[in-house]
Amino acid sequence: MHILSVICLLLLIPYVVIALAFMPKGKGRQLFNMIYSSVALGGVGALIFFFCRQYVTAYAGYPDVQAQQLDTMVCCLLLMIPVTLLLIILNMVLKKPKGGLLFFIAMGLSVADGVGVCLYAFFSENIYATFLPMAVPAAVLLVPLLCALAAGGLLPFEGKFGRGVHWTVQTVLFLCVTGFILYGAWSLHTLLGGDWWELSRFSPIALVALIIPGIPLVLFFRDMVNRSDRTPRPPRKKRGKKKAAA
Repeated sequence: MHILSVICLLLLIPYVVIALAFMPKGKGRQLFNMIYSSVALGGVGALIFFFCRQYVTAYAGYPDVQAQQLDTMVCCLLLMIPVTLLLIILNMVLKKPKGGLLFFIAMGLSVADGVGVCLYAFFSENIYATFLPMAVPAAVLLVPLLCALAAGGLLPFEGKFGRGVHWTVQTVLFLCVTGFILYGAWSLHTLLGGDWWELSRFSPIALVALIIPGIPLVLFFRDMVNRSDRTPRPPRKKRGKKKAAA
């Protein structure tokens, strides 16, 4: 299962290369969304895979712990990468692209996958090990990143709907990361016996974790400010009437 996880992560590399090579000029924002979401998903997915592999290797000599089930959970989450990429390819080959519909399909599958992994972790608990505290953070981080990957590949940033979805996905991701950091800080604070000075050592890690989903939000906010200075376009019906009159 861990080999399959590596293959899923490696699929992001040709996706980024193809996006750089074939994205038409003038779609810089969509290209950024595609590349940034892929790199963020690959980086976070690789970290989760690495830590779970460390756990599985450490308990390989204790069959009662059944640590290899972590490989199954991580693999199930990362399998959504090729599924999302297939939906993106399908949208490219359709005569009439259905990016919105395919995005909601990809998002629904990702959410269902995350919930399923958490339920699997819950029912896999035994007297020797508990996997839910590892499965929930992995799902909370990877599911929004999978949705960002789908949004970057399926929804252009030019339209209102695309911008709204990108805003929503990145905001949810930022809130998930923030909540995860706060939960981790509270857990470490309790573990360290209320010593905030010891906890401050982890502040650089927390800052980097917030910067990753924060950069798209800053750029989206800048785009929103720039658009607010433009003269609003007339409704489509009025534009059609003007063309007919001309």
